[in-house]
Amino acid sequence: MYSVVTVLAMDQEAFQDTKKDNTVLELLQMIAGCRVLWGCWDHPWPVLKAGKNIDSLIHKYQDIDWRKQANWGCNGGINPTGELYFDGMTLGPYDVLFVKLKRLMLEGRTPGTTTALRYQNWMAAADKKMQDVTSNAYVTDAESIRAPKIALLRGRGPVCWDAAFYLEHNPDLPQGGVSTAGQAWEHYVGNGQFEGRASRFTCDPYKA
Repeated sequence: MYSVVTVLAMDQEAFQDTKKDNTVLELLQMIAGCRVLWGCWDHPWPVLKAGKNIDSLIHKYQDIDWRKQANWGCNGGINPTGELYFDGMTLGPYDVLFVKLKRLMLEGRTPGTTTALRYQNWMAAADKKMQDVTSNAYVTDAESIRAPKIALLRGRGPVCWDAAFYLEHNPDLPQGGVSTAGQAWEHYVGNGQFEGRASRFTCDPYKA
């Protein structure tokens, strides 16, 4: 079964508008009965039909007039909960209260599921007064965390990467023996990208 969890908050006036729509009530009953549902989520529609507006927890979509149908094709018409589906990013706790997290999703160790799991573990530990503020997965699991980003840069290669810019804006590197373009690239791949050092690509190598 595939399910999507949606949370709505509404005042009494909006709730009364929603109750007048039998389609929405049937939809909510189907969800409560754990039946498989294919289709769109229609519960905000009665509120909009009544001339009222709704708002979103997602920062990008706040203060939008959803009564205008021109805004209904938001996010390019795709569900923002997929990995990188949200304007090239993954939804996180800054934008939503709940992030979809399933056991099989954890197998892929995508950034979105990893972030959700971290927050879940932190909150569970806080509830038990067992927070471990000294722990850091980057220290204990450094290789598996670093490997995907290193592989990505290896695949991308130094084409369009500005070695002169990197050396100029990281003056400690020449002092430490990193002086050639090749040495600068290797430093950036293995360390600099994780240290947040100033760097840039002058073009998109995938389109070059």
